[in-house]
Amino acid sequence: MRLSRLFLSLAGLAVLFICVAPGWADKIPRKQPSDFGDNTSHVQLTTPTFTTISQDGVTLSLASVFCNSCSLPSSPTNLEYFFQINLASGADLTSLSFGPGFDVNDLSNFGVVQFDNSADGNPCESGGLAGGAYICGVPISDTGLDFSTVTSTVTCAADGSCTVDFTNFNFATLVSGNILLAATTPFGGPTSLADAVTGQPLSPSVVVNGNNVLVTEPDSLWFAGLAGLLCVGAIFYRGNRLPLNVAAR
Repeated sequence: MRLSRLFLSLAGLAVLFICVAPGWADKIPRKQPSDFGDNTSHVQLTTPTFTTISQDGVTLSLASVFCNSCSLPSSPTNLEYFFQINLASGADLTSLSFGPGFDVNDLSNFGVVQFDNSADGNPCESGGLAGGAYICGVPISDTGLDFSTVTSTVTCAADGSCTVDFTNFNFATLVSGNILLAATTPFGGPTSLADAVTGQPLSPSVVVNGNNVLVTEPDSLWFAGLAGLLCVGAIFYRGNRLPLNVAAR
């Protein structure tokens, strides 16, 4: 009986370890646009509402969402989220934490998107010849960005959330430019990021460097409060300027 309990305890620890152990630890994956389909199969979907995040000099926004040869909701494939990242001078992106819904079985799908037209046969360049123009629909990182020293370690929890820890993902290494990082949902599988009725993408949860500062416009309540304050100030100012005989009444 004691041996059985010990075995079950060890098995439980092993399962827990598998759920949270890093599944990727290497140079950051670099994805070609053709990894998401060719120029005839890219389907751009309605981009869900996503509030731009600004944290520690890192700005992250949702550029677009695509799928490959899909017809929603009858024939889904997977959802391909493309996040645009910009680094201010001195900024350092140390981690991105993604909520559940993305593919935890192929963690190399958390990668930067770059277009390489140096070889013949790329389905995303015109004519398929080296040096051709970019003709695919998914967004790509600016040319000239060198990710060769950037590494990533991906750790996923049992609830499907994943954290990507980076080294050298900073302004000192990459300088400036638009960086596109892709994250995809399981191919052909269910995901909490797809609307249950329409199949359209839902807003993902992303945290930058463990904490987020949202870049938002002032809302109507803010304007209403400001207007009220101005009205009170105007009344007070007018009251102070009334003649003494009027004020006495």
